[in-house]
Amino acid sequence: MAKERFRYFIKVPELAAFYNEITDYRTAEDVGVDRPMKNEILHNIPPTPAQEAFTEKLIKFAESGDATILGRAPLSETEEKAKMLIATDDASKIALDMRMIDPNAEYDPNNKASHCAKMIAEYYRKYDAQKGTQFVFSDLGTYKPGERNVYSEIKRKLIEDYGIPAHEIRFIQECKSERSRKAVIEAMNSGDVRVLFGSTSMLGTGVNTQQRAVCIHLLDTPWRPSDLTQRDSRAIRAGNEIAKLYADNKVDVIIYAVEKSLDSYKFNLLHCKQTFISQLKRGAMGFAQSMRAVLTKTNLKPSNPNLPPSTAKSPLPLLPRMRNRTAKKTNSSPTPKGSKYVITNLRLPARRRQWLRNLFIYMPHVVLSPDYDRETEPAADE
Repeated sequence: MAKERFRYFIKVPELAAFYNEITDYRTAEDVGVDRPMKNEILHNIPPTPAQEAFTEKLIKFAESGDATILGRAPLSETEEKAKMLIATDDASKIALDMRMIDPNAEYDPNNKASHCAKMIAEYYRKYDAQKGTQFVFSDLGTYKPGERNVYSEIKRKLIEDYGIPAHEIRFIQECKSERSRKAVIEAMNSGDVRVLFGSTSMLGTGVNTQQRAVCIHLLDTPWRPSDLTQRDSRAIRAGNEIAKLYADNKVDVIIYAVEKSLDSYKFNLLHCKQTFISQLKRGAMGFAQSMRAVLTKTNLKPSNPNLPPSTAKSPLPLLPRMRNRTAKKTNSSPTPKGSKYVITNLRLPARRRQWLRNLFIYMPHVVLSPDYDRETEPAADE
């Protein structure tokens, strides 16, 4: 028996309509929260020769499943089923630092850590007078005492190459108690600590250190949009005074991506996920597709050129599935041009009927019957 796995959602507009029946979703922009804007910057990094060579090996491994290509022992039966996960994990590691795969690999001055250290130093100097602070996120190569890790490598560069004092650079993993954690948070808000490293799980929540934040550095890209949101929210939140007064009310979010690696792919995939989730919560998909269908049916041109022509055959194809719904033409002509549709009473909650009323405002060919808002008893089987 072949195994099945989830691939995509079907009937997404109907799903969005149902979701909006039971939720009232508002973003910070909707309610007017005074917080900085996100200025996203994709920092492309050319791959090193070692990274290019290992990437070719990963491609051959993914095709054949021969782990000896990577210098590993042959895969077990369980590992064989997860070979793509192994390849993905190794690809993420080599994009960050080749030495995460091969401890004996030579140090390359053009790796991701070097680029990140350079950018941190630039922002440090730019906002030195205001004591602007920065966050560095990575779920790989996190700080472990006595072990080589990316955090310590970047810190070493900041101290030795750029002259940043060691006490102004901290790792959230160093905080072993709630008291030490609060001390670091206070030091960030006062400007005594200027650069704070951490993973999404440890630094992404419960850290209100936004008062002087000017930049967020993302060394890796998480798989979940919620993780990216948590990272961004360390600086993009109410109370960021330095960004508001000295950075045009913007916070730079720098995504470091090695070319010809999984970095850009994961970043684009993350944005697709976030766009879908945002549209679903806002009900934007059902609304936009309903508009496209109706405007096409009546031979009207949409005022928004970004709405492509629809091939839907029904004049109201994407309204939520409802009982006792009627849409009657006011004339018997089969031609769509000039047709009008009368929407009679809908057996829906009052809030949902109001949502549809607001939708119909933009449809001059749709009229509401006098009994549209009449209360009706729900059907026995509803």
